[in-house]
Amino acid sequence: MSLRFLIVLCLFALLVQSCGYQIVREKGIYEGKIKSIYLSGFKNATFEPHISMYVTDVFGAELLSLGLFEINKPSSEASLEGLIRRVTIGPQTVDKKGIAVEKNIELEIELSLISKEGMLIKKWILTERETFRVDDPNSEDYNRREAIKRAAAKIARRFTSLIFMEY
Repeated sequence: MSLRFLIVLCLFALLVQSCGYQIVREKGIYEGKIKSIYLSGFKNATFEPHISMYVTDVFGAELLSLGLFEINKPSSEASLEGLIRRVTIGPQTVDKKGIAVEKNIELEIELSLISKEGMLIKKWILTERETFRVDDPNSEDYNRREAIKRAAAKIARRFTSLIFMEY
């Protein structure tokens, strides 16, 4: 009985070890042709200071976290260019006196994936809205910056999911 049990146990162990899968085996997108992306600093077409730095940092971190690309390799197969087209800020919630307690910030970004030959592969225009508190004047600027970063992070995640769906 114990010999049969050991044989069954060994067969079960071999069976368990042979099962498994990988979701992504190859790196890159566009049928594996793009494995490295040069991410230049986003251009700012708004009056919001320092926004390009925040958005570029968020996109770089999101692309690195995917593990599909090498970022800013000297001879990258493609480049990702971003343009911050619009930032609008408006009241979201007001108190009894009509003074804004929360504001909305809406961020619109244009992204262009360009091959190393300079040909446009794909262009996206993505928009995201985020709410931030303004009832404390000492923290309003900080809250606005953090809302910009959160909106940019949502756009970056949406962009990476669009890449997966299209390629």
